[in-house]
Amino acid sequence: MNKNDNDEPKEKQMKFSSRLAVIGCALLAMVAISTTASAQGTLFVENDRVSIGITPPSFPLDVFATPTTVGTGNAVIRLARSGALAFQLDDTSVNGFWNFSSASGESEFRISRSGTGFTEMTLTSDGNLFIRGACSEGGNPGTGSCADYVFEPDYELKSLDELSEFIKTNKHLPNVPSTEEIKKNGLNVQGFQGRLLEKIEELTLYTLQQEETIRALNQRLAAIEAKG
Repeated sequence: MNKNDNDEPKEKQMKFSSRLAVIGCALLAMVAISTTASAQGTLFVENDRVSIGITPPSFPLDVFATPTTVGTGNAVIRLARSGALAFQLDDTSVNGFWNFSSASGESEFRISRSGTGFTEMTLTSDGNLFIRGACSEGGNPGTGSCADYVFEPDYELKSLDELSEFIKTNKHLPNVPSTEEIKKNGLNVQGFQGRLLEKIEELTLYTLQQEETIRALNQRLAAIEAKG
């Protein structure tokens, strides 16, 4: 028997031991990964889905947090780096993607659409909001409203004397929040726009009333001049 014949059983034994070690590591990894999520922070993988803190995962990435596992500000997911940061929503069946990003120094949060060359929305750190398109409300059928009720026959329009007395007492228009109310409760932009339209339509009615009064006075004046 030559030297190579003596070494062959040892080589087979080493290969077998190596395979056992690999299989053992794989089994340990599977046990560690697939342990039920009763233990907080457990990672679970199933059918190309990943979950943390819950099993089985219902989404490609499924994270369940408890009051003891959330971060500062009740955060569940944190994306961090030094400098500007972004993440994307990409429908691979079409060209382009939505990009959500924060500027360096966290001075702005931006939403943009690839290929347009524009930022669709910008929110600055001091609370200013800028959008490139229109801001709409009530886009669904049956929703949204305006102040056309002012033109209904049963609408109770204050007389100018009543309006004058209200302004003297309250220092603001009827059905419009005062400065103190806005400072305390904030401003509902949608509701405030509706109230401004209400005031415009009321002004239209006052203008039409005054036009009728002026026309009647002109007719009386013309009649007096005709007699004279």
